[in-house]
Amino acid sequence: ITILFAALAATQASLLMGHGGLVSTGVSNRAQTQD
Repeated sequence: ITILFAALAATQASLLMGHGGLVSTGVSNRAQTQD
């Protein structure tokens, strides 16, 4: 359970921090591409 929780926490952290900058640019790029 601890390993699972740690994995989830690490995943969320990487998503928030890693994709933090990619979300703003990636989402806008995807929106423009889809539109």
